[in-house]
Amino acid sequence: MKTTCHRRSFLKHAAALGAGAWLCGAKTMAAEPPKKDASNVKELEFDVVVVGAGTGGVPAAIAAARMGAKVALVEQDNCIGGAPVNMFVTFLYGKHRNGIYGEMLDELNARGEMCGKPLENFNRGVDGRSHWHLPSSYMRVLNRMVAAEKNITLLTDTRISGVLLDEKGARPRVTGVETVVGAYPLRLRAKVVVDATGTGLVGELAGCECRYGRESKAMYGESYAPDVADDVVQPLTLMYVAQALRPDAKIDFKSLANVSLVKPNLGWKAQGELAKQKKNTQAYLCWGATVHCKDTRDPAQIGQGYAAAMAKAEDDLFRLLEAGYSVQLAPKIGLRECRRIIGDHVITQGDLESGKLPEDTIALGDYPLDIWGQSVNHKLPLYGIPYRALVAKDVEGLLVAGKSISGTHVAMAAYRVQSIVGPTGQAVGTAAAIAAQKNISLHAMPIGELRAHLVKAGTITEET
Repeated sequence: MKTTCHRRSFLKHAAALGAGAWLCGAKTMAAEPPKKDASNVKELEFDVVVVGAGTGGVPAAIAAARMGAKVALVEQDNCIGGAPVNMFVTFLYGKHRNGIYGEMLDELNARGEMCGKPLENFNRGVDGRSHWHLPSSYMRVLNRMVAAEKNITLLTDTRISGVLLDEKGARPRVTGVETVVGAYPLRLRAKVVVDATGTGLVGELAGCECRYGRESKAMYGESYAPDVADDVVQPLTLMYVAQALRPDAKIDFKSLANVSLVKPNLGWKAQGELAKQKKNTQAYLCWGATVHCKDTRDPAQIGQGYAAAMAKAEDDLFRLLEAGYSVQLAPKIGLRECRRIIGDHVITQGDLESGKLPEDTIALGDYPLDIWGQSVNHKLPLYGIPYRALVAKDVEGLLVAGKSISGTHVAMAAYRVQSIVGPTGQAVGTAAAIAAQKNISLHAMPIGELRAHLVKAGTITEET
């Protein structure tokens, strides 16, 4: 199940690149014309480069910056935010909403609440409430949080075209990434690189062992694994927000053919004065048409999946408009699964079901095994994400944040949600800063020191 993708073949199949700007705080850096001589390509030096500015990447960059590291945060889109912004995955799943992710939720409640004032008793901790916010609110909050960190250089509209490797040691060392900003090549060198793409792209370009699809039941003894390994991944879902525009707007969402879940703005567990008043914006977050994609590593196939989902949802969307609702489709289709980069440990179903927290736990999870396409929703005890699953096994200098960390197809269906991805990203950024400052191998991370920082940040406790 190992696949590799080197820079040359990646560039051959890359999609057309958009124009972009190099952002450093509030300043814009003018791009120089591209040089024909590759030796004259512009280079920038950082302690840490984080690729992907989503739920895992933003906390990773902020955590590293707060540790004093000089950080580049690289995003292929022209705005940051990832899944909540461009896929409309804005519902708050999972109960352990702490650390930098928790800071984001506090800001969302204070300044992004659709009802116009913060929800009373908004609880982002163990007893988190069922609630969601508009994608644009996530964008505003995350932009403010990143802009507040003076050690972060933000590069948007910037695509990864390759990985810089030093192959002199026992393991190749990732020393940076090659990017393209519009039509302009740019090298970003760093002591540590973080793959927070959500697709495992950087790990694959670095030649790491990557898994795609489902392991066999015999490989790890997982009850929800198939008898024979295959390339099946969880399906794609088109998310959208429907909001009443007319006083008489009314529709039975259960009557729509391609809606699997619908969440009102005020969840049924919401507390406080707004809930007592039954104040509701009549805004509904909808899990729309779901389609299968043979290969989510291929952007063209994902694009085809989006078109197929939109066509599948057309009758539902027309009925909503006819009934008096506006419909805002997510710019990108919801992507649940792609590559998984093999690390020093592979998280399995058995690990999550054991009820035991690993000694190197750096984040907590409570979300169930939720395998779309297999109708599996299996409750789990409290589980820990081990640091060893964040370190790419085959190379030095590469950490992974998000759903591409080292785990099986089955296990990933549990830890893929944002309440786990966010704190895991914070742990990755903290570890990256420690390694960069101490000039040590990521495989030899002082776990006690790392965990002490995370305890102080509130993502785990000393007893964890």
